[in-house]
Amino acid sequence: MRLATEARARLRASVRGARGFGQLLAFAAFLSCLYPPVRALGRLGLTVSAATAGAERLPEILDARPAVTDPPARTVPSYRRARGGPPSRRSRSATPPLPPRNPGPPPRTPRPAPPPWTP
Repeated sequence: MRLATEARARLRASVRGARGFGQLLAFAAFLSCLYPPVRALGRLGLTVSAATAGAERLPEILDARPAVTDPPARTVPSYRRARGGPPSRRSRSATPPLPPRNPGPPPRTPRPAPPPWTP
């Protein structure tokens, strides 16, 4: 409030001619230098209030019971019993291997030699 009153008083004084135009410009420069720190303080206040609200809600979130639970554990038969044993290292697949997905650009053919120059 005091800053606004001071700004109005300086403006009136410069309009009446009591103060010079240079002093008005200096005061405007002072206000422009004062604005960024005041804005930063406002952002800091918003950040602190958001952090406080989050910290107040944290115990509620940590104490909540999960809506989805894991299924009960069951016994899974071992690989040896289910399939009759692990596959042999000598066995091979009956399907041929797949071609690569991105074979790349086709090979370049060389340019033919230019014809000889004749005058």
